[in-house]
Amino acid sequence: MIGLACLALVGGAFFWGSRHASTPAPPLPSAPVIAPVAPAPPPPPAPEPAIRHPIEAPSAPRAALPALDDSDDYLKKALDELLGRKSVLSFVLVDGLARRFVATVNNLAIDSATA
Repeated sequence: MIGLACLALVGGAFFWGSRHASTPAPPLPSAPVIAPVAPAPPPPPAPEPAIRHPIEAPSAPRAALPALDDSDDYLKKALDELLGRKSVLSFVLVDGLARRFVATVNNLAIDSATA
C-alpha cells in the first residue's frame, strides 16, 4: 500500500511537472522602438513692447535750489502750498527746518543721534 501511494505520488509529480514544463511561456511584448525626435527650434524673441505711458522731459528747467542757510523760507512756502498754511503752522516748527531735516536723515544710519 505504501508502495502504491509512493508510485501514485511519483506519477502525479511527473505528470504535473511535464504538463507545466511543456507549456511555453507567452513571449513578452517588446517595447516599440521610438526614433529620437529633433528638439523644436527656440521660439523667436518677443518684439520690444511699445511704451504705453512715456515720460516726457520737462519743458522748462527748474529754478536752482537755495543755499542751506536760505532754504527755510523756500521749504515753508512749499509746505504751505502742499498742506495749507494753517496745518503747517500748527504741526511743523519751520525755524531751522532744513538743518533739522538734514541732521535727522544723517543720523538715521548711526546708533546715537545728536541734537
